[in-house]
Order: sequence, then C-alpha cells, then structure tokens
Amino acid sequence: MGPVHFQVTNNSGYHLTIRNNPLGTIGEVPTGEGWGYDFDASIEHNTNQMVFSSPAGTVCSGSVAWSSGGSGADDGWMEPVLFSMSGEMNGVGFNGAGEGWIELQPYDLMANGGQVAVTYTQS
Repeated sequence: MGPVHFQVTNNSGYHLTIRNNPLGTIGEVPTGEGWGYDFDASIEHNTNQMVFSSPAGTVCSGSVAWSSGGSGADDGWMEPVLFSMSGEMNGVGFNGAGEGWIELQPYDLMANGGQVAVTYTQS
C-alpha cells in the first residue's frame, strides 16, 4: 500500500472520535470542523472506526476502511437517520444515509495509496 491522505469534515451535529486499527485514537473532530491525517505506506489494512457522540454518550459508530484488496465506508446504523455521509476514495464517490456498508470498486482502488475524503452532514 502507498501512503494515504485522509480528510474528514464533520457537520453531523455530533462530536466525532476517529479510532484507527492499528494506531488507536488518531483524531477528535468537533461538529463544524475538519481534520486531516497522513498515513504512511506501512499500514496495509487501514480501518477507521468513526464514533459519534453527544454529552449523553455514544450516538452511533461507523467506519471508513481501505486496503489493496477492498475499500468502503459505513455511516453507522441509526434510527431515525441523524446524518448522511458522502465522500470519495481516489475519485470514486460514495453516499450513504443509514443503509450500512458501501463497497467501492474496483477492489484494488487504494492499492497504491492516494486520497480519501469523507463528509458527514446533519439531516
């Protein structure tokens, strides 16, 4: 895997904590703010748990993940739908609002690294 720049915009209305496997918590993004992170080429299977919370506790959890063998995103299960997700991985767009995992094609979309951007927008 090549290096990846990961850019997040959080307009969900909730605080966002980004937990990476294998690195642990790599970001805290208050609502209305953006955040970016540069991963080096050493992480072959990159999974980021996106945890949304309010002062009362966790609201929902989704993920954004990529590797040389598959890439996709999940905005998290929520009822009712509280926010939507949109973004792109190396120019391939995706959108979601409560339906679960979105698998992106081709399967090796992120094999050489690149750019991942995701925006969460309050419903």
